[in-house]
Order: sequence, then C-alpha cells, then structure tokens
Amino acid sequence: MGDPICQMETDSKTLIHKSRSGDRLVEIFDRENYRYLYFNTKFLQSKMALDAPHLLVLPYTRYMMLSLMFLPNPKRILLIGLGAGSLVRYLSTMLPDCRIDAVDHSQDIIDLARGYFKLPVTDNVTVHCRDG
Repeated sequence: MGDPICQMETDSKTLIHKSRSGDRLVEIFDRENYRYLYFNTKFLQSKMALDAPHLLVLPYTRYMMLSLMFLPNPKRILLIGLGAGSLVRYLSTMLPDCRIDAVDHSQDIIDLARGYFKLPVTDNVTVHCRDG
C-alpha cells in the first residue's frame, strides 16, 4: 500500500530520466518547481527546488547541517555519498571558503548530479568516484 504522503508526491510528476546504475533503478522526475531523484521507484533520495537549488528541501538534509552549530566555519568537509548533491550545493553556497570533498562510488550518479541537479563546479568542491 505505501505511505499516503509518498503516494501523493509520486502523482502527476514528469519523468525526465530513467536508467539503471548497477542493480538499482534511477529515476528523475519534475513536479511543479521541484526535481526529484528516486532509487528503485519508491526511495526518495533527493528533492531540489528548481528556482533555489542551494536550499535544503528535505528535512534529513537540514538535520545533517545541525553539526554546523558546533563548528560554524569549518575549513574542510568530507561527504560520503553524493546523491543529487544537495549538501554540496548548500555548503558551497553558505561556506564559500570551505574546501568540500564528496565521495560517491557511482560515476553514473555523479554524472546525473552534474547534469540534472546543478552540482557546483567550483574551486572549493571536488567530487571523487571511489568507494566510501
């Protein structure tokens, strides 16, 4: 049956990309002002506001940034797992002097983050295709 909130979000979306990365189905949808990254149709991995891609839309991403309360101006950040790059976009905007390294094991996912989710290409961001 599934969660009714998740079901509502899957209605009336436009599929803009569908592929396989290893053994998982990867789908990208647009709905209104948002772009979504799903794994295996039912697992929402990322959600991006198209008019404000640097904002953290999903609650779990905002919770992850609570760590900045304890270290508000880090010099370096390492992210294991890139997904659509929500945290990279946010951090590179909010902390432009911070060095950000992101690691993802899938070149396919890195390419999708660059092509569909405005993954920043800046001097302070490096994305590594490696096992985290």
